[in-house]
Amino acid sequence: MTLILILWIAIWSGRNALSDQACTARLNVYSPLAPVIEYEHYRYHNGLHEISPYRGPPTREREAAWDRLWQFGAINIPTSEMAALNGSSDAGIYKKTQQDKGEGFNAIIEGFHMLHCLNTIRQFTYLDEFEERPIGLNKSDRANREHVDHCIESLRLTLMCKPDITPFLIKVNETKENSEIADFDSFHKCVNWDKLTAWIDENKVAV
Repeated sequence: MTLILILWIAIWSGRNALSDQACTARLNVYSPLAPVIEYEHYRYHNGLHEISPYRGPPTREREAAWDRLWQFGAINIPTSEMAALNGSSDAGIYKKTQQDKGEGFNAIIEGFHMLHCLNTIRQFTYLDEFEERPIGLNKSDRANREHVDHCIESLRLTLMCKPDITPFLIKVNETKENSEIADFDSFHKCVNWDKLTAWIDENKVAV
């Protein structure tokens, strides 16, 4: 009897388990990306001295690598979904999508805006090392500062809205004077980035 009960619970749980897509839809406001979101396990490679194409002073290759992370253009939000996205059906002030590319409104995915902001802050820290100031930081000192402050606030809001709850551990080496160091090579469950960006490439309506 106990074995039958365990099997029944296992079958019932499997049938009622939410898919990645259903969980994404439940935990977010409307997004046309929700049906294509998948998660995968991934270990960060993020030690203090880790080599990365995104770390270090500006080079032509590094700037291009950062641009490829976020420059994907706009997608279409159908008019019928505007209330679910914006909490209002009043869409009069928003940019419409060209009719030959869909009925609705242009939108940028917030995650790409966050990467743009992170890139802007990175560039600001290296501003004196650019031969020519990057677009977005080529205005007055005050305007540049306002842009960076906007980006810092955007990242703060995002990190507090959806904080990463993944724990990271502390390594101990008793043979060293500073024997404790954070293990930033932590194990995470991440969105499948390639699948996400492939969908954007296939569905963008404006650059």
